[in-house]
Amino acid sequence: MKQNIYDHPEFFRQYQKLRQGPYNFNNLLEQPALKSLLPNLSNLQILDIGCGMGEFVYYCIANNAQHVTAIDVSQNMLAIAQREHAHPHIDYYLQAIEDYHAAPNSFDCITSSLSLHYIKDFNAVIGKIAKILRPGSVFIFSVEHPIVTARQTMEDN
Repeated sequence: MKQNIYDHPEFFRQYQKLRQGPYNFNNLLEQPALKSLLPNLSNLQILDIGCGMGEFVYYCIANNAQHVTAIDVSQNMLAIAQREHAHPHIDYYLQAIEDYHAAPNSFDCITSSLSLHYIKDFNAVIGKIAKILRPGSVFIFSVEHPIVTARQTMEDN
């Protein structure tokens, strides 16, 4: 399995605590920005990469998406998604995008909220996404700003 800090018990406990607060980055900034870029979702086939706890996936279904395929590397995240956001038109898979396979031209919209910064070979993943998107479709994603993900080392001082 690829990078997966979210199945570390203490990290996940702290992450849930952060997300449960009413004033968090996802609810106030990231999700409204992501949703503002979406096309009309009616009858679309959607792939959500790094679906997390499934809130966005369920939003897509509530806004008339035909079907959502949702993938994530975290068993913790998917357990919550399947429990709290199950729907007959959502399929959840424990899988990294690097290992995911779909036929060319499978999706009308591909989304990824704050997960692609974990990818080692970004160009390969973007190439894969380009192949499985239908012509004229959209890919909407967000990543954490590098200042958040950069590590300070002794050499940096």
